[in-house]
Amino acid sequence: MNSFKKISVFTVFVMCSFCGSLYAQIATVQQDSIINTLTESYTEKLALTGKQEVIFKEKLQTFFMEKEQLRQEMRGKDKLKALYELGKQENGKMRNVLTEEQFDLYLRLKPSLQPLEELHVKYNKQ
Repeated sequence: MNSFKKISVFTVFVMCSFCGSLYAQIATVQQDSIINTLTESYTEKLALTGKQEVIFKEKLQTFFMEKEQLRQEMRGKDKLKALYELGKQENGKMRNVLTEEQFDLYLRLKPSLQPLEELHVKYNKQ
């Protein structure tokens, strides 16, 4: 019985961990709406083909979810650095989807469509 209890507790722990990480990767209705709006904007501005749009949206969603997780888990300068690095990875993946002209335009559009994050610094007046 003792072994069975240990196995049961371990199984429940593993299942809860899996469900938590799976939940973190599933977009909420609001997040899905944001991703759809971003995809529509990029599709129009970059003149994406149907195939490009599907791949672009998939990558956009993946990185959007990763950024959301970072925003929840990190703070301050560390969060900004992590978001910046993730943004560079996203750019690398998008380079593989877009033509050179589209990619150049994407890099110009991205800061206004997907701002990194603002860091609010408090200054102490003496």
